[in-house]
Amino acid sequence: MKSKKLWISFLLFEMISLFITSCSFEKKDNMPIILVTLSSISVTSKPTKTSYIVGEEFDKSGMVVKAYYTDLTNKDVTDNVKISGFDNTKKDSLQKITVEYTENGITKTDYFYVSIKEPEPKIEYEITYKNVESWVNSIGTTWVQVIAEIKNTGTVPIYLSSSSYDLEDANGQLIASKQYISTYPDVIKSGEKGYMYDETTLENSVQGNINVIPRINAKKATVSCIRYDVSEISISDTTYNGPKMIGRITNTTSKDEDGLIYVVGILYDSNEKPIGVLLDIITDDLAAGNRIGFTATSLCLPNTVNSNTINSYKIYAYPKQFQFN
Repeated sequence: MKSKKLWISFLLFEMISLFITSCSFEKKDNMPIILVTLSSISVTSKPTKTSYIVGEEFDKSGMVVKAYYTDLTNKDVTDNVKISGFDNTKKDSLQKITVEYTENGITKTDYFYVSIKEPEPKIEYEITYKNVESWVNSIGTTWVQVIAEIKNTGTVPIYLSSSSYDLEDANGQLIASKQYISTYPDVIKSGEKGYMYDETTLENSVQGNINVIPRINAKKATVSCIRYDVSEISISDTTYNGPKMIGRITNTTSKDEDGLIYVVGILYDSNEKPIGVLLDIITDDLAAGNRIGFTATSLCLPNTVNSNTINSYKIYAYPKQFQFN
């Protein structure tokens, strides 16, 4: 019985050996070799920056490009791609950016879009003149007149909102600080001048010169620059409030005006320096094509400002507009 079992074991061993030999895993010369090739690429993550200003250089930061192969594998090839189609001189354009990758003579592409815009115009202005006049009136009240002239030196209209200023004495000590100071007109076009202007009183008289530090609140205008025609202008002196200006304005627009209308006269001396402001605020409606009279006066001009010392003037007549952005 024991020898029979040995014989059966021997036969099984021989059969297994024969099977393994017949199923050899050696590569035969006539077996096909499967080649793995590039099938496509994909921009899986676009660059972080896709909006450009004219003149800016292309920035691929954040971009990820993957190559895909016939064996369903993929790899990152971001550092080996060629990028074309970007032109930073073409303003207001949407550009197709082509991403190209070549491997073993096979080239694949993908694309994405970027925009090129002109630089946003910035407001530019200069304070071309500033001055403070002080005097004590007949009842002992100290008055000051504060003027700052602002010139629009940029290419876009500027909206002048209420501004502020500090007053210093000759030693640089703060005398007063005021906010919500009127500016005229509310919109100044490129090359035009506007004015921050205030007439106010001080608790105490000040010896020596007073310096003003204006803080102009200016922003790019989003409201229109509207001006009405002015005619029949005359200036005369009053007994107590200095000079006054009378005239007419005509609504030369196609829109009826039912809000406030400002008429502002800027007064200049023989050196073309501003020496005062006359103001009238008209509350009556003014239909398109109609005209209305005005009388512009001041609160308290220096005694030196009168019809004899006024060499010239400029008048702005416009509907009051408010810009909140």
